[in-house]
Amino acid sequence: MDWTSLPIPVSDIDRIEVTRGTDSATYGPDSMLAIINIVSKHPSDAAPLSLTASGGSPGTLIATIRGGGEFGSTSARAAVEQEEQHGFDTSSLQPTHAGSPADDYANTRLSIRTSTALGERQTLETFGYAVSTTQTQIYSNPGQITAPNSHSQSFDLGLKWNVELSDHNSLQTSASYSRFISSQGWRSCLPALVLLPQLRALYAVDPSYAADILDGIVPTGGTAEANALALQTIAAIRALGAAATARTCADASIDVGQGRADGEIQDTYVFGPALRAVWGVGAREDYASSQTLLDNGTRFDTESYRVFGTAEYVPVTPVRVNVGAYYEHDSLDEDSFSPRIAVNWSPTAGSTFRAILADGTRAPNMFEQAARQEYVVHNVSPAF
Repeated sequence: MDWTSLPIPVSDIDRIEVTRGTDSATYGPDSMLAIINIVSKHPSDAAPLSLTASGGSPGTLIATIRGGGEFGSTSARAAVEQEEQHGFDTSSLQPTHAGSPADDYANTRLSIRTSTALGERQTLETFGYAVSTTQTQIYSNPGQITAPNSHSQSFDLGLKWNVELSDHNSLQTSASYSRFISSQGWRSCLPALVLLPQLRALYAVDPSYAADILDGIVPTGGTAEANALALQTIAAIRALGAAATARTCADASIDVGQGRADGEIQDTYVFGPALRAVWGVGAREDYASSQTLLDNGTRFDTESYRVFGTAEYVPVTPVRVNVGAYYEHDSLDEDSFSPRIAVNWSPTAGSTFRAILADGTRAPNMFEQAARQEYVVHNVSPAF
């Protein structure tokens, strides 16, 4: 878990729930190994105003301002935190020409959460999180003359409406939207031949062929198309002569944008002391764009729809049986269905034995399905 990426201060965490094992039947695809649910403190738990600061090595500083209170039927809490760490002075993974540390970072967090009583049986909860991060990165290749530091911003907005329809039945409606933007830039100096369009075309067909040519090897054994492009690339390099190995510098970058909108309706019903169930439906839209990592910077969108349900039955007091399933239709991937059955036996208050039979799924993301790594360079010097 990368705690530096959390949108809330660690001190605002109320508890951390860990569910071991495959649970795609409850949480959908990618819930294959375990589920970690981080629950923040309720808005009513906030002090009117507090200021905390701490520091340590290596160059660590954390300063937090938080406050909250009751405003009629609404409880609210907010926090602003600045966290910095200067990290280690050197890294064995970083080339000797790198002058700056390899693991500095600075985070600025803003979090707001509210809870409003709309009546005796209704509550409306809202939240908003924003994080800005600057991270010093390790030089990834010898040609880089500036560190590929990354800058990212993310925000999340959401609401949850809870209605108790009866003593045995409750309904929850939720909606959220999140966005993530990241940029990483650096300057590299490499032989001019890396800018040849013929080499770029060859790399798109057979990366190993392009790597062989950069190492001064004439590749063989590939497809007819790869062999033809290799000959064209070698001819272009020879046409450049000594200029092919001349040091040429340019600015490169990786920019990524991602977003998600999600909505869900969930119904919970307690049939009696021995049986309860929850079921619901949901829809999600995701998008991603990147000039570097996706095909020609094209924005990719995907929509998914889900139906899920879980029931818990207690045949005898120390035994609980859970049965559930999750079905999802994704416009970019094949449909998935994840069933699950679990038996828990608790002979004493402090011990539990369980047996689970489940089918977990993992859905490839848009960067895996439509990846095409390609750098667009600027400020080429000398001009090529």
